[in-house]
Amino acid sequence: MKKKSENKKKFPIIFFIIRLILSCGVITLFFVYFGSTYVKIVLPFIEKQILLIHPEYHIHEMAYKENGLSHELAVQVSIVRPFTDEFGKSGSWRDVNYAIHASTLYSHPIIIFSLLLSWPGLTIKRRFISLGCAFILLIIAISIDHPFHLISQAEQGLVIDTFLGKFREFWVFTLTNGGRQFISVLLFLLAISHLYFKLPAPLQKQIHRNAPCPCGSGKKYKQCCGKN
Repeated sequence: MKKKSENKKKFPIIFFIIRLILSCGVITLFFVYFGSTYVKIVLPFIEKQILLIHPEYHIHEMAYKENGLSHELAVQVSIVRPFTDEFGKSGSWRDVNYAIHASTLYSHPIIIFSLLLSWPGLTIKRRFISLGCAFILLIIAISIDHPFHLISQAEQGLVIDTFLGKFREFWVFTLTNGGRQFISVLLFLLAISHLYFKLPAPLQKQIHRNAPCPCGSGKKYKQCCGKN
């Protein structure tokens, strides 16, 4: 009897892991073939955020490029403000060209949607509602991740002496050392939280036996609605 109960407890976990692996594989394949479309959709949003944070930037190019089997996000930007580099050289104009792997932009949707598709106990309707919430939360993930990552890449080699600059560098360090995955899991939990957390029902005000009945009969509560 104990062995049977143990097997029943283990089965959902194994089933979830199998579904998670399959879901992750399918979504990863989707980004392999259609990742360029996703990047082109989110790039204007990321570019606007970068210019909002640093209006002194002149972004000449921010585009998805394929170099053989490598898929990259190429960036050309000019930093127009006084700066000092790590060698003590000062200037007011700096042209920067760099590229990051496009898969950096895929990690949030792959983790969030893989978990949503494989999570046990969700009906089709609830899964679709959670997917809708996840799309909104994905915008938040993009906002607090990719603009700061690209800014950090553009300012490599410069002396960062402002509080916001140092905080940004710390945030990017956190993102690249597990923080990105943690945020994805956290946003997934937020996407399904509406299924598990409900507001408690309001407490009903207790009516005294001799108080007028709230139904409007003119009788005392004990002689009307509270009779039984």
